[in-house]
Amino acid sequence: MSTSRWFDAIDSSTPFHAEVWSHADAQTVRDSAAWDDLAANAIRRAPSEAFASRFKTYFVSDYVFVEDFIDLLARALASSRDFEHKKVLGAFLHLILQGEASIFRRSMKKLWGVDADAIKRDPTSAGALAIASTDVPRRMSAFLRRVADDGDHLARVAVIAVAEALYLHWGKRVTTNYVIAVSLGVGADGVADDRELYATWCYPLHASDEFEACVCAFVEAFNASWRDAGEESREACRGVVAEMLELEVEFTALLLA
Repeated sequence: MSTSRWFDAIDSSTPFHAEVWSHADAQTVRDSAAWDDLAANAIRRAPSEAFASRFKTYFVSDYVFVEDFIDLLARALASSRDFEHKKVLGAFLHLILQGEASIFRRSMKKLWGVDADAIKRDPTSAGALAIASTDVPRRMSAFLRRVADDGDHLARVAVIAVAEALYLHWGKRVTTNYVIAVSLGVGADGVADDRELYATWCYPLHASDEFEACVCAFVEAFNASWRDAGEESREACRGVVAEMLELEVEFTALLLA
């Protein structure tokens, strides 16, 4: 269950609600049936082959830009003037590097024989060919690099807050005790089979109390940065948010039948 801190962060009186949460594309992503399908396949004895194929495209696509997102996090940390916010960003960087990104790499290798390092290095690699049908990951990658290089602190925080808030919402929404039970089956080596990977993608990666605390801090940082920003910075941020949400809608659609 979400905390009062989360509801306060996205309250209708906040900049985040006005500029992000009430946006139609944000609602499309967080309430997508794709996430219900993910949770349903996590608890089936035999996941749908069609869903497995879609998830592979989605998952490998995500890794194409996850390192760009990590770089953006580092830039946001460097540009923050708030020490407590730096601590949260630093902790989240560690969480991604030691958790999410490592699960990506191990699971892609085990399930599909995909070398994570080869995806960007060689466009003809198995990983690259797995996502050849869509240019969404490459456009997301270019977008993240552009915001990291050219965006101000508000724009960088906005991207982080948008991405993680959407994932926290659907993660909390679809996680059940059954999903958690499957996720606990991940082996001691940290490598998941397909059902375990689906479940782990829900919990703990996107529905744990630790993740929620980080996301709350990101949204709170966005609210504070927005209130301190000038109109030029706010207008640039609106463009960044709109582009980010459009890409998130397209990316989520990779999971839909």
